[in-house]
Amino acid sequence: MMNKTQRLQRWYDDNETADSLLFGEFMHLGANQTILTVGLHGVEPDKDSVVLDLACAVGGNARWLASLYDCTVFGNDIDKDAIATANDLAQIEGIGDRCNFIVAPVENTGLEDSSIDLVVSTDIYDIYEVVRVLKPGGRFLLSALFRLGAENPDEIAAKHGEEAAVEAGMAADPDTRELTKEDFARMRPAAEVAPHIVEAWRRSHGKQEAPAKEQTTIRLDADLIAHFRASGPDWQTRINDTLRQAVFGSADAR
Repeated sequence: MMNKTQRLQRWYDDNETADSLLFGEFMHLGANQTILTVGLHGVEPDKDSVVLDLACAVGGNARWLASLYDCTVFGNDIDKDAIATANDLAQIEGIGDRCNFIVAPVENTGLEDSSIDLVVSTDIYDIYEVVRVLKPGGRFLLSALFRLGAENPDEIAAKHGEEAAVEAGMAADPDTRELTKEDFARMRPAAEVAPHIVEAWRRSHGKQEAPAKEQTTIRLDADLIAHFRASGPDWQTRINDTLRQAVFGSADAR
């Protein structure tokens, strides 16, 4: 049986890409274990924690977490060879019972909703999948290089933290659950389900007697806009009436 070094070397030999050659087992340029340790300070996982390593490659981060914290880890990647290597390395390291590596993209891991305590990622992630799989109160640890002008970690947290709270609230309320494909398949047109209601609505909303207005865009002086806007709701209608009065001598539609 190959040892860890031999198994990794076989993967390097078979995958002579910039990622594998430069970033190595942990798929990160630099002291990745140190970065994870700093990021997890005060919120370290334990043996009851479930962790997901997104785009895990050969599972270096996931295996390191499983070994250090005795937690259950999942790792996903679209590279079948990388996932096979990750599974082999977990067995060699004696942590195969705590490691689950699957072939799947970051936007559709196949994991259950609200099933993960901690998601870790190096550069590659799908924020909507992260929100979906995280338990309420779960954490997302992202290690990445951000180009100038890109959405930074603080902005991601502020934007999607609220989204996660809304999703968690919906998940806790059975009356506001997300519709499934089966739900949509059972849906029928209102005219088929309640034809009498639809017919009554149609009778009460007959053909429009006045000519329909046509939407357009015109440029008006700022003081004119301010004058009509200050007159309160429906100020756009009053512009129309004023123009009609000026052109046709009456504000009534013909």
